[in-house]
Amino acid sequence: MTCPDCGAELVVGSWPFCKDGHEPARIGAQSDDIPGGETIENVADQPVTFYSRSEKRRYLKEHGLIEFVRHVPVPGTDRSPYTTSWTAVDLDAGKALAERQATTRASAQEYRPDPDVIATIKQVYEEHRARTRPD
Repeated sequence: MTCPDCGAELVVGSWPFCKDGHEPARIGAQSDDIPGGETIENVADQPVTFYSRSEKRRYLKEHGLIEFVRHVPVPGTDRSPYTTSWTAVDLDAGKALAERQATTRASAQEYRPDPDVIATIKQVYEEHRARTRPD
């Protein structure tokens, strides 16, 4: 199949818009297995080895743990192609979403918003707004 705009050949995984140059998509299916395993030393009193992503997710969930994501820039810069700058985040939109969530009625208890989380989000928003937009 060829792109109707530029004539480039499209293959499975190609992004179908010319503005992106038909680069392979960065999202999609990923194998569940971890060849050779992944050993994590700080999730228990002894190192734990996982041989699949689902096994690792299940273990972390059962023990109330979440993965820590660290910003690792390209050497010599302060940027990484894998992380997003939060300076462009629209805090007003975030506040509106948080306030809307506070009034949402979910059918299952585990999906109901936590009032403490909503209060913290509002507090952080107000503090950030006071620092960046003095009245």
